[in-house]
Amino acid sequence: MEKNTQRLRLLIIIVFFLAAAVFLKNKLPSLTNVGSQLAFPKLNQDTITAIDIRETAGTVTINKRNNQWFVNKNGVDYPADGDRINSILDNLRTLKKGEAVSTNKKNQAGFGIGRQEITLHGKNNYTLYLGDTTSSDQYYVRIGKNNTVFIAGNLDNILAPADYRDLSIHLVDDENKVKNIKIDYSSKETVLVKNNNQWKVNNTNAVKEQVDYYINDLKTLKATDIFLKNPISYSMAPALTITADGKTAVFFEKDKDNYYSEISGDKKYYQIPAVYVSSLMKEQKDFTK
Repeated sequence: MEKNTQRLRLLIIIVFFLAAAVFLKNKLPSLTNVGSQLAFPKLNQDTITAIDIRETAGTVTINKRNNQWFVNKNGVDYPADGDRINSILDNLRTLKKGEAVSTNKKNQAGFGIGRQEITLHGKNNYTLYLGDTTSSDQYYVRIGKNNTVFIAGNLDNILAPADYRDLSIHLVDDENKVKNIKIDYSSKETVLVKNNNQWKVNNTNAVKEQVDYYINDLKTLKATDIFLKNPISYSMAPALTITADGKTAVFFEKDKDNYYSEISGDKKYYQIPAVYVSSLMKEQKDFTK
């Protein structure tokens, strides 16, 4: 009797381990691949020539011509923010499949799938359907004709901000090449000149770090809107004029929140937040302390 009991226990243990082995054989590959499988393993971003981003408000089309990205807004083609577009493509190229939550097509609406859609056009086409967010930076997504809904992150920069135009005013593109800056503000003229590695302000030694911060602010200055027609009225007087190595930006106060700016050699006009413009209103004392 005791021997039969021991044999039964041994048989149960063997069956348990066999079942566990079969389970692990079937499940282990999928478990170890969670978060490691690329969503678009064959995507080569250099072959992409157009991007369609569809949301409830409409579809934004971004096209590549002569190695430069353009985005159409209100029937007009504007240069797109190339750095952002390349970042979007890189994020999609390295996008990894997270946890799979459903393979049933009927469940997709419950995850919000189809509200937003990103399609890459080129040698091959790739489509990513986005749904609801699961956290601050993760979405339910689906790829192409595959019905599997999975979780993916690092997608926020694709959808926000919604303006894909190049909003930089390009007063300074390479801070290392800047040698001269002139600031006309509040009836005062401040002139910065670089001699070798020493900056002088109105012939007085300037603090290099302060000048570097200022040049970086000029390089990174961005608008919130762009106009092809001049929005500046004759009643607006220049509030600030900055010239960097011969290129000039003039700022006009629109209201308490925004300024208009026109840039020499540029046919476009820019709207810039007042908080950004006010940070550029410097004089000699700001560069010597």
